[in-house]
Amino acid sequence: MTASRLEQLLGRDAIDAVRRPIESARGLPACAYTSPDFFKLEQQALFPRVWVAAAFTSDIPEIGDAVPLTIAGVPLILARDRDGSIKAFHNVCRHRAALVLTAPAKGLNQFSCPYHAWAWTLGGALRATPYFDGTKAAKDSPIVWAENGLMPVRVGIRHPLVFVNLDGAAPPLDETLVPFEQQVVGNLDFETLRFGSVFEWEFAANWKTVGDNWEIYHHTWVHANFFPRISEDLDFETRQPKYRSLAEGTLLTLRRVGEPAKNMTPIAGLPRIPTKSGALPTSHASTSYVIPNVIATLHAEHLHLAIVEPLAQDRTRLRLAFFFVGDAATAPELAAEREAVIDRRIGKTRSPKAQDGIRNQDIAIWEGQQIARGSPVADDVKFSATWESNIHYFQNLLLDVLQRPA
Repeated sequence: MTASRLEQLLGRDAIDAVRRPIESARGLPACAYTSPDFFKLEQQALFPRVWVAAAFTSDIPEIGDAVPLTIAGVPLILARDRDGSIKAFHNVCRHRAALVLTAPAKGLNQFSCPYHAWAWTLGGALRATPYFDGTKAAKDSPIVWAENGLMPVRVGIRHPLVFVNLDGAAPPLDETLVPFEQQVVGNLDFETLRFGSVFEWEFAANWKTVGDNWEIYHHTWVHANFFPRISEDLDFETRQPKYRSLAEGTLLTLRRVGEPAKNMTPIAGLPRIPTKSGALPTSHASTSYVIPNVIATLHAEHLHLAIVEPLAQDRTRLRLAFFFVGDAATAPELAAEREAVIDRRIGKTRSPKAQDGIRNQDIAIWEGQQIARGSPVADDVKFSATWESNIHYFQNLLLDVLQRPA
């Protein structure tokens, strides 16, 4: 059913064109970025089938902290239970289907529906249905309490990220993240990393423009103040980029070969991130995309994570978080150094509408692409085998999930 719907929306020829070898392949057609129907298909048959990053553990740091959020159109609750674990539930009252949690909360003892005051423990067990049978304790109620807890959602924690899997059928999170662990962060001492700050942006483009950006071909033109010459990214003798591309499982990554690019050297004064075999070398620079919705940029002195939240076919939210080593995450005497790291990534303006940081420079391109895809000639998208193997892989992996039998 999903495969036939996909073919109806994209066309058999367009799907086959993405599937061809990269040298002759064509990218996803414009409707995959502009069609409300295609976005609805992704909400129904892509995001529920995979592990989706929902939040940072720092969003609910203490027992009783909880946040409402929406994944693939489904309202959820993330909460820190009394044992310190993180739980996920459908944000739906078992009485009359009202939202149970309507705003972020701290220090809760229970969840209480605002409609008729049904209540649940932080672990999701039903604990009160006041006056359901006309009495305060509702002891004569026909409700079977053990069968009316908040409906749980599969949840997994990896480092500072909280993942959920809506259909409960994805492979184990540990298995899903093997390439990310082995290629990017597996050697890091995460116990030393501390949350520094988070920023929330929205932009007017489809969420896939982020994954489609996992190449460095655009650096010299989009990020000219950071990568001013093509020689920063291309070895003219070998004709090979100075970043290694790797696409494996749910991972797209780019790792710098050799010295850091100009203007991308580590910020002096900030401690380097420890690994199990010493500190990261000062030249370390990698940027990764964990499909479907995590950006992970790792430099010697900081980890930058971003969660990509699809809101509509033409609107996306980014939650951009920064992590540093130990007290360097919050120490007042290192504020200027932290600001310099953040300036580089998202600009001094801290605005998605400016173009003074790497990420908001990208956004300007993504929003322009979204407009351009309204053209009837926007379907003829090509790939460079030298630079864009990650993008070809990304689009094929999305088709793999969408064509999977229900």
